[in-house]
Amino acid sequence: MGIGSTEISTHFSSPPYQYQALEDPRVRRVLSSYDVVGGPLTSNIVYATSKFRNDNPQTYTVFLAALKQAVAWINADKAAAADTYIRVEKSKLDPKLIRGIVESPDVSYTLSPERTFVFAEFLARTGGVKAKAQTWKDYFFPDIHDLPGS
Repeated sequence: MGIGSTEISTHFSSPPYQYQALEDPRVRRVLSSYDVVGGPLTSNIVYATSKFRNDNPQTYTVFLAALKQAVAWINADKAAAADTYIRVEKSKLDPKLIRGIVESPDVSYTLSPERTFVFAEFLARTGGVKAKAQTWKDYFFPDIHDLPGS
């Protein structure tokens, strides 16, 4: 093997790793998760059990309101959001990289689940879940059912 080469020839990754890899001129994107599932998808989900939500309605409501506020704030000023992330996390990553990720048109900040049903169908087909969902609303609380999820 030559300098800088490894036995790894392909891999899937997520932010920030995919962006770090793409900084290397020898690395190129062949395929993305958007290609696999047909467009943007939710890769991070905050969840709670029904028991927690029922036992802690005030905490749940306050958390959801704060999450909505955070999403709105990030979308209103992505540069400030990136700077805040760098400061709070004491990130050692290049600030330009972080800003590039936060401001990337491939990254969205929303409470609307995007293409989660693709995964629900996969889990049902492969036996990963016992009950097959009929819609994305089957596994999200009603608090966001008015959003255009999938």
